[in-house]
Amino acid sequence: MLFGDASSFAIEYDLDREFGGEWLFGKICYWIDGVRIGNYDLGTSLRDVLFQVKYIDHYCGNRFGGGLCKIGAEKVFYLVDKSLYGEGEEGDGVVIDIPDNLVRYDVRIPVDAFDEWKIYLVDCEKDAMLIYKNEEEKKPSFYSLPKGRFDKIFLDFYARLESDYEKEAALDK
Repeated sequence: MLFGDASSFAIEYDLDREFGGEWLFGKICYWIDGVRIGNYDLGTSLRDVLFQVKYIDHYCGNRFGGGLCKIGAEKVFYLVDKSLYGEGEEGDGVVIDIPDNLVRYDVRIPVDAFDEWKIYLVDCEKDAMLIYKNEEEKKPSFYSLPKGRFDKIFLDFYARLESDYEKEAALDK
């Protein structure tokens, strides 16, 4: 099932033929600029995905970056990454007003299918910066989305996954 447009941004998930009831075993990935992000073939428990993405849902509409929007996508990636994970490059002395609670920009789903990825989303005045990097790549990639597009697609995906889970949980009672 595909939510969005794979040539710009989409979330794809499918249940396995034998999906284990409320465990919802299946596959998930993002599509960014026509490229599959995440290890779709690995598979995972989509129930775990549902429980792990609540924080992404919580920050929908609340990812405005302020000063982050003025320093460029690569610098944003390393600033957020260093703040959240203590990794990344040292800053170049640029002084900006860093927004509180940088975790709101982290839109990577913390399940095994995305273990090799870091994915950040920062909303600016009109557009949003979707910045992502596989651990094997030297530099992050960047894709510009209309502001709110990620959240709309994410909320549609989240509602459907939650519905799938509730159906299966009711059957297991």
